Amino acid sequence: MRDNRIYYGIDLDDSYTMFSYLDSMHKEPQTMSPVLGSGLYQIPTCIGRCRGEESWLYGEDAVRAARLLEADLADQLFSRALAEEDVYLEGKPYHPFDLLLYFLNHLIALAPQLAGQMVLGQMVFVLDRVDAKRVRLIGRLAEAMHYSRELIRVIDRKESFYYFVFHQQAQIFVGDVALFSYQDNVMRFWRLHRDQKTQPQMVTIEEKNLSVDTEDLDLCFDQIIDQNFKGDRISSVYLIGSGFEGDWMKLSLNRLCRGRRVFIGKNLYTKGACYCGRVRMSDEAWPFTYLSSNDLKVNVGLQVLNHGKKEFRTLLAAGENRYEAKGTCEVILDKQAELELWIREPRQKKAYLHVIELSDLPRRPPRTSRLRVQAKSRGDEEIEVKVFDLGFGDFYPSSGQVWTYQIALYKEGGER
Repeated sequence: MRDNRIYYGIDLDDSYTMFSYLDSMHKEPQTMSPVLGSGLYQIPTCIGRCRGEESWLYGEDAVRAARLLEADLADQLFSRALAEEDVYLEGKPYHPFDLLLYFLNHLIALAPQLAGQMVLGQMVFVLDRVDAKRVRLIGRLAEAMHYSRELIRVIDRKESFYYFVFHQQAQIFVGDVALFSYQDNVMRFWRLHRDQKTQPQMVTIEEKNLSVDTEDLDLCFDQIIDQNFKGDRISSVYLIGSGFEGDWMKLSLNRLCRGRRVFIGKNLYTKGACYCGRVRMSDEAWPFTYLSSNDLKVNVGLQVLNHGKKEFRTLLAAGENRYEAKGTCEVILDKQAELELWIREPRQKKAYLHVIELSDLPRRPPRTSRLRVQAKSRGDEEIEVKVFDLGFGDFYPSSGQVWTYQIALYKEGGER
């Protein structure tokens, strides 16, 4: 069956933003450029107000007009929106949230418009770092753009790299996969490894921040490669960032290309974001598991009876973003006025049981109390669980009672 969904990937940064989309007409994501066919994918994250008139310019057009003193420029839109400090253009205050919203609306207008049977599958934002404040900001922006919050996902660049790699030809990841990012004299090294003994295959990404000697960059990079390519074989390498531009790599490139494939690019993260959206919306099993630093590390659910058999009803799943994870289910109580909430690590037999007591629940016959259970993550250490008494139709009306619990994901001493 043809997938009529389109997936957006947006790599949002203070300096530059990039945008790709993936639909059923293309085998791989398409990256948008403001200048058709130019291959210029990096769009400065800025907006300019033309002097003397209420009209706006975006990206390179805004930078160019500001250089010619034809417009006032507001740059670093993402960090300004996080700080919530007004930006003054020609002496008039503007809220940075609104300016970033204008910029994103202009960006998305570059993609094919949703028409006919085509619907948005997911819009995935890639950030250098993910935390609760950044996730809330992206959520507010999505709502202001009239997108359902359920269609929005926020990931970091390592997770985007993970999705990108496993959508390439199999020979790319037959061994470990390395990525060097070099921008503004800052170099990072990632090494992606998969454990083929587990099902699904567990993926980890090692990260290092590297010191760079700019006096002899080629020699320095050659030594970095030698030091970090030991151990399991690295089958391919990706070089990302403006620092790799030019022809300074000679000695280092020779070492880099020995027995492995090397790629230089800029739009890896937006493509990975598109793949992430498609995987998340697919009904097909994904053969890899990667738990990023932003993800829940445990499964949270209720143990219930279904036709006399015990089963686990998941509320929050390991791998969901810990700043966004939430779940709901409805259950019918048998006899006791309590629920059993279980917290368990993937592939671990041990589990942590938390009994939720429903004090003052009206007395009713067995199996005549229907409850709605809602759970949402509250960061690393705890979750919030709400239980609503729904009654049982016309026979036993709802009492309107709601029980709220803050539940630690760890027992005292750190044991689950």
